[in-house]
Amino acid sequence: MKKLLLIQVMLATILAVLSGAAMGAGRLNAESRSPVRRNAFCELPCWRGIQPGETFTARANRIMLAQGFTAQATGSRINYLPPDDSSACMVSMQSVDAVVTSLHLNACPALQLGDVLLELDQPYSLAPNQLTFAYENGSVRVQLYPPACNKHLSPYAKVQFITLTSRQADLDGGIQARWQGFALPWRYMRAMPTVVVLAC
Repeated sequence: MKKLLLIQVMLATILAVLSGAAMGAGRLNAESRSPVRRNAFCELPCWRGIQPGETFTARANRIMLAQGFTAQATGSRINYLPPDDSSACMVSMQSVDAVVTSLHLNACPALQLGDVLLELDQPYSLAPNQLTFAYENGSVRVQLYPPACNKHLSPYAKVQFITLTSRQADLDGGIQARWQGFALPWRYMRAMPTVVVLAC
């Protein structure tokens, strides 16, 4: 009887450990989808050790190449293709006077708005006419693909690109609405009559 009880306790313990590991792995996979995070390497808008407005282009290039990216130079812009076996984004780096001014992360595989919200929390504001979400006073911007007319704004909306810049950005000509969550368009229009959300 004691032997049976001991086996049951051991099985219960093993199942609890496996369940916890599975939940942890799921959380890790969800977090790993977002290419930008708080407290990763350096403070936003810094990304992987590259600080827009401060990091020299040559140093940023070394950082990217050391991570397996392939560079394609086009004037003041350098495009970096991720390694073939990577799920990383394509990165476009803009420079002025040999200093990085902005990083543009695009073609991020299966990246959704919810992945970014999980890492960065709620955005400060939204430029609804462009579906651009602002963080860090506009120095981090998340742009969505325009959804189909029968869709509504949700955590499953696909991210088109993320921009990190050295300066605050004037989003949508200055038309910005405070983030109202995944609200129906009329809530944004009530706060700002000129705002258009998900227009077709």
